[in-house]
Amino acid sequence: MNGQIKKIFDKACTGSAHLDELEFCEHFAKLLIQECATIVENSKWNLPRDHKAIDQANLIKQNFGVEL
Repeated sequence: MNGQIKKIFDKACTGSAHLDELEFCEHFAKLLIQECATIVENSKWNLPRDHKAIDQANLIKQNFGVEL
């Protein structure tokens, strides 16, 4: 397992003993999506002038139904 994914998995495991399997999977997926959005927010990509990285990150979150 990729080191970053392992860190996120461990984070998802912390304090999730009360979650059933589906809830845990949703929690883990949410953390992965948030991490992806954070990477986009912090990126230095050359986006068109009318686009901002934070807008792109919010689109990722909205697509997967992750709270903004």
